[in-house]
Amino acid sequence: AFTRKAEIATHETLFQWNRKNYRQALDSAEKIIEEQPESPVLIQLLAMPRQDLPPEDALRFLNLLANSSAGKKMTWLDLSGLNLEKLGDIRKMKSLRWLDCSGNKLRDLSVLNGMALDFLDCSRNPALAPESIPGSVKTIIR
Repeated sequence: AFTRKAEIATHETLFQWNRKNYRQALDSAEKIIEEQPESPVLIQLLAMPRQDLPPEDALRFLNLLANSSAGKKMTWLDLSGLNLEKLGDIRKMKSLRWLDCSGNKLRDLSVLNGMALDFLDCSRNPALAPESIPGSVKTIIR
């Protein structure tokens, strides 16, 4: 069960994210996850309207998600339009089968090699090296 304190902290995190105070929101989310590993705060941030994040905040968000208990259970993930330059710790998301990483600034997807993805949308990544796209994915949108 989530405490009232965690609930208030989650609302504050979402408020800061909405105001584009990403670093502050991520600091808060990290504290919430440390105290309550099953908190849905990162999933709630994913559900917020898409915005270009500073690349270091986008990567930090993805790494927090990939290392969280919620992230490790996810079978699908929409990272479109977050301004990602790298996919960081995504390999830790072993249950992932569906990934949309379109509309970012990714150059290399070789980190996805060996993952059991059924679907990958990597379109609208202008600098993406085609040879880095894993061949094992069943459906790829370039």
